[in-house]
Amino acid sequence: MGVAQTGTAPSAGDAQAPAGDATLLADIPEGRQAQVQTVALTRQADTQAVAADAVAA
Repeated sequence: MGVAQTGTAPSAGDAQAPAGDATLLADIPEGRQAQVQTVALTRQADTQAVAADAVAA
């Protein structure tokens, strides 16, 4: 069984992209924003699922 973690603060080990590499939501055409957000959320969920599986193993 996986373990869910709550909280919004990133851990010290979390990698973050430098600001120069970031894409601002305002820079994305309006019709593509939902698609970009969906892809980002899917990647985040996949990463969290892998981490949960690793902890559970």
